[in-house]
Amino acid sequence: MSFRFRPGGTKQVVLKQVPYYTAFNPRSIGGCVLWLDAADTSTITGTSPVTAWQDKSGSNNTMTYTGSPTYRTTSDLKLGCITFNGTTSFNSGTDSMYYSGFSVSQPFTVFVVATKRLSSNINYSFVIEPNSGSSSVILYAGLQLAIYAGTANQSTSPVLSFVANSKRIYSAVFNGSSSLLAYDGNATSSLNPGTASWPGVYLGRDWAGTYDSGDYGEILFYNSALGTSQRQQIESYLIQKWGLSGSLPSDHLHNTKPAGIPAVSILNTKGFNLIASLLSGFMSTYYNLSGPYALVNIANSVSANSASIVNIWSVSVPTAAKGKNGILALFFNLYASAFTVGQVFDYGVYIDGVSQLLNDTGTIRYVQSTASTYALSSNGVSLGSNGLVQLLIPVSFLTSASQIQIGLKNSTAGMTPINSALPGYTSNILTATGTINTGNYVPQTLFVTGGSNYYTVPTNTSVGVPTGVYVYLWGCGGQTTHMSGGGGGFVSGYYSCAPGTTLLYVVGSTAGTALFYGGGGSAQNQQGGGFSGIFLSNAGGIAQSNAIAIAGGGGAGVLFPGGDVGSGWGGYPNGGAVNRKINNVFSYSPTITGGTQTAGGLGATTINNGSALSGGPVTDGQGRSGSGGGGWYGGGGNAGGGNGQPGAGGSGYIGNVNGATGGIGLTANAAYENGTDLPLGEFLAGNSVIYTRYPGGRTSPYYASPYGQSSGANPTGAVVIIPAIGTSATQIGVSAALYSG
Repeated sequence: MSFRFRPGGTKQVVLKQVPYYTAFNPRSIGGCVLWLDAADTSTITGTSPVTAWQDKSGSNNTMTYTGSPTYRTTSDLKLGCITFNGTTSFNSGTDSMYYSGFSVSQPFTVFVVATKRLSSNINYSFVIEPNSGSSSVILYAGLQLAIYAGTANQSTSPVLSFVANSKRIYSAVFNGSSSLLAYDGNATSSLNPGTASWPGVYLGRDWAGTYDSGDYGEILFYNSALGTSQRQQIESYLIQKWGLSGSLPSDHLHNTKPAGIPAVSILNTKGFNLIASLLSGFMSTYYNLSGPYALVNIANSVSANSASIVNIWSVSVPTAAKGKNGILALFFNLYASAFTVGQVFDYGVYIDGVSQLLNDTGTIRYVQSTASTYALSSNGVSLGSNGLVQLLIPVSFLTSASQIQIGLKNSTAGMTPINSALPGYTSNILTATGTINTGNYVPQTLFVTGGSNYYTVPTNTSVGVPTGVYVYLWGCGGQTTHMSGGGGGFVSGYYSCAPGTTLLYVVGSTAGTALFYGGGGSAQNQQGGGFSGIFLSNAGGIAQSNAIAIAGGGGAGVLFPGGDVGSGWGGYPNGGAVNRKINNVFSYSPTITGGTQTAGGLGATTINNGSALSGGPVTDGQGRSGSGGGGWYGGGGNAGGGNGQPGAGGSGYIGNVNGATGGIGLTANAAYENGTDLPLGEFLAGNSVIYTRYPGGRTSPYYASPYGQSSGANPTGAVVIIPAIGTSATQIGVSAALYSG
């Protein structure tokens, strides 16, 4: 027991015992997939009958009923229990509870708090089993604590003599080759239960329709074979909570460190007695700031290598404690997808940003020494330097005090309060390696061959299971004769989709007006650049309704005697218009314009206008005027005639914003950049001059020169598809109390 100090009726200090287990949460041990707690009435629907028993594990394995199980507090499980109505005949009862969605395979661990309600030994005191028949593993207690596996009872030793209304705590650890059974913390011999998995779970009956006569207080399942210290910690929690009447083995963890005391042994009470004396004399009010222990997402993102404190948890200062002194008792640890050996951060405790730690830095440095999902400590075991954090801090509150905070700085790795996704690879990969959809598969990421093809999101890769894809798209630059063609645009971002999703991608080229080449405008010689894009693959094919992202293509460049002219670039939200030089002043053409988010670009005539996905064509067949680039909407083209102008660029697409409607769009992290429209500056007879731009930045790890640039020959765009790997939110678990005057 721990103690809370409260003033008595005659103003003397009163010591009130508080169970240690209230500071312990079974979910603090990872892998809890079922937690049924009859002591928590908020989880129980109905009383007679009980129609549902809500799962507290977070896995939503809520049990529903048949027959008429009841809820009561009149058995020796006085905190509450679910009662089933079996009688002296095995199958005269009809009550049970069942959930078909529950699924667990060995290894797993189960804990049961139950009472045998009747005196006859022919009745079960509890039965927990899957719904898959007699070949499954069954854990039950009738004449004896036993496992039923296959065709034979595999009984334990010693045999238990069950007495009516005697509560017991049962533990069973299954690992696929052997098992351990324990009652009241006493482990029995190991047995072989086979390797059965549980596709569903019954409470209160077996597969043959035999019903039990027991009361159930609490049931816990974990999807791993817990070790001795973890098993005994759960047993200690249940022993304290339900009031164990039996005897524990002398070496049980509960005898020296009951659940709820993460860092100290109750055998050494000198320090505790000193604190109790101080508290009883001066600090008569107890405030539970955070408890029992439970994991929650950190409050703010922690940037890597930042020297600024970031608050990851806070709680309000109790109103009655403001302006007073006190002692803050605090424990916390962190949980994430992975903490690596050598990972470092500094932590501190603050009141409204002022450190409460008495040292020269105001923080404590922690260095992780064990690869783990936890940092600082787990199950009472330190995971690094200064890792076993149980702090007792003298505090003095101003009358204006607002928040008690835990903060971090100088972390060698970033931490996020939300689930996120990052690119799984940080460079272009030209050829896939490994076995597809396995843990050694490295997929191809760069695609530069003009045309369309299919891409299926892998179900597994060398960096993990994808949550979607990051895409990086460069539209194709326009062809050029003497004058520079417009550069292709750039678009990138994240698209969330399930592993196995098939996408359709287009690498833009100048091969023609067909959409599977990106829809550049047609011309006898100089073609507009085609868009590059990602579409959802279905019967609709390459259509705006299937579009996820598009990078517009550039307009074609041609000779324009008597002046300097630049072709329109592919871009977002609009493609570039033709850039003309008139009287030594450059300006964008009002008549030959780029595509927008809602319409095609204007051409020399309406026939030369751009349209959805397609650039405007050249119409007179002389091939000396530029056609428009393809895009979400294509750019306008020219009417030809030998002395025409270059074409305009197509627009990009990232989602239904800026007026765009009808597509699918990127999920997050959309970015974009325009191509170039730099004019030639002077005519160089017989030569092609190429002006280049590097959409997405030439320092991008995914950029592959010269794709996306304009070119005198046959430029193409580029498509990069990177599997995105999910990262979980970092969580913090806190137990905190304040003792104040």
